[in-house]
Amino acid sequence: ASRLLIPLSYAAQMGGVCTLIGTSTNLLVNSMVVKSGQAGFTLFEFSQLGLIFLAAGIAYLLITGPWLLPDRAANEFQESPQLGKYVTELRVRPDSGLIGKTLTEVQSRQTFGVDVIVVMRTEDSIPDPGNTPLEPGDILLAQGEWSQLVEFGKRFGLRQETEDRASSNHHGDAVLVEAMIAPNGRLADHTLSELDFRRLHRMTVLAIHRRGEVVRKKLSNVRLAVGDLLLMAVPPEEIELLRRDQSVVIVSEKEQEKISWLRAGLSIAIMISVVLVATQGWLPIVASALVGCIALILFKCLTPEEAYTAIDWRVVMLMAGVLPLGVAIQTSGLAAYLVQHTLEPLSGYGPIIVLAVIYFVTALLTEFMSNTAAAVLLTPVALSTSEALGIDAKPLIIAVMFAASTSFATPVGYQTNTMVYNAGGYRFVDFMRIGIPLNILFFILAMIFIPRYFPF
Repeated sequence: ASRLLIPLSYAAQMGGVCTLIGTSTNLLVNSMVVKSGQAGFTLFEFSQLGLIFLAAGIAYLLITGPWLLPDRAANEFQESPQLGKYVTELRVRPDSGLIGKTLTEVQSRQTFGVDVIVVMRTEDSIPDPGNTPLEPGDILLAQGEWSQLVEFGKRFGLRQETEDRASSNHHGDAVLVEAMIAPNGRLADHTLSELDFRRLHRMTVLAIHRRGEVVRKKLSNVRLAVGDLLLMAVPPEEIELLRRDQSVVIVSEKEQEKISWLRAGLSIAIMISVVLVATQGWLPIVASALVGCIALILFKCLTPEEAYTAIDWRVVMLMAGVLPLGVAIQTSGLAAYLVQHTLEPLSGYGPIIVLAVIYFVTALLTEFMSNTAAAVLLTPVALSTSEALGIDAKPLIIAVMFAASTSFATPVGYQTNTMVYNAGGYRFVDFMRIGIPLNILFFILAMIFIPRYFPF
């Protein structure tokens, strides 16, 4: 995974700059340009430039990847006691063979590969579980491979703390599903008890895995983080709902999703039609996309509930907030002030230097803050700079778009980087090692090709 997921994240970003609808940042910047009274971009106006960046990025990853990408599949991951191991709750039954024994007397790790992390009695952990006799009702927080945990529970008469609730909620045979907490989802930073996960989803969380950290709380009290893996018992009829939930990414499941080729074909045809209508200028891109969404529902490719669930309302609210912010930066004179005291003195060195500064500052800010926020801050500055220098604004706007949408040097600069950070077992320095040279490469390409395709 560590050899594949960073390239996957980078490819998603590089592909996003090939069209106007490739990233939300492109759409946001375009909206700000239109609101300023200038002509916006067409759907494929900067596709040739984007394809150059994409080809160069892929070539870079193919050439340098074998040396710069970490390979932990054969060493660190297998040696780490955390990787691939879940923490679950096992309750001591009245007929358990552990009653009266201490954990020191039970060779759980040597025999089953299971570590008992904490023993809880009446909601409190026992200070010295290794030398305290176990009693009926005690809860063991045990860590290990799921098959080993199940075998350990059967051997000593331990009940999976969630199994009674699972059997009461499920109809038929439950499917065992591994799901990862996704970035920007509603599950992150909440506990299962706060979410009332079982009631909302009719799914039972059996165990939790967190890379690099041992879970020492009851599962219902663990505050979920991006990258956590949940092992869940899911009723077969709820699998489809879970697949559509953008708060989680399904890693594995027993059943394979059935594909409706008719609906798949209709979906592709509608998407092509939306792009064609917008490209020909028959409808604005927003209107074309909305008509396409309606068509998906009318042809039953999506249900109204699925369409509603697919909307990320946080992005909608973010854009509703940042668009006025960008307008305020420009109309208040702040953008002109920044230009007058920073970029305008550089005009004597030529517009290419101004382009370089705007690209560099945008790329730098994007690595440490939201790429959307960086674009909102720099777009008014680019517009005011072009006006002050008497040059075309498009090269500077393209620089903001491309720099804000390609963040390679940190795991927090872009959503896809954050998503793969835990899943690939990466460290912060891994992104810097392969991402900083790629940022430099893109900077050089921008200085060469942006003025060629979009002259000043």
